[in-house]
Amino acid sequence: MTPAVPFHPRETARCLGAGNVLAALVLATATGSGLTALLFVGGAALPPSIDRIVMAIPDLPLFFFSACPVWLAGLMAIGGPCWWMLHRLGARSPWTAPLAGALLTLLTAGGYLALSPTERSSIEAWMFVAGLTAIGAVTGRVLVKIAYAKGAAR
Repeated sequence: MTPAVPFHPRETARCLGAGNVLAALVLATATGSGLTALLFVGGAALPPSIDRIVMAIPDLPLFFFSACPVWLAGLMAIGGPCWWMLHRLGARSPWTAPLAGALLTLLTAGGYLALSPTERSSIEAWMFVAGLTAIGAVTGRVLVKIAYAKGAAR
């Protein structure tokens, strides 16, 4: 008998339902958008001072709602199909989704930046891509944690 391993293929196949998938996409979108908004506010407050931080905080909802359609489109067009493929292949370890999320975010944001004629040599822009890559990893983790939760959103 095999020991109980989180994200074991037979266990996850039973608990993955349409409600779980929908909840996972919504919460992953909110996670990616929220962290992106914090990244924008952090960038707006550089160099850090209390005045800059206080001035940047009111822009947090604007950044959040601006990032929501981007993260939702990315999850639907790129992340969702990749997740479906990984699920079908049985790649359901706790590290698979964060690695896929980081890699897909890096390829998308880095590719966009590399094709940009003006910003590709900016170190600040590449630091932003690095931040987005970390956010992609967290978003991937949230996605599978919610989607494969037993009894969630049924």
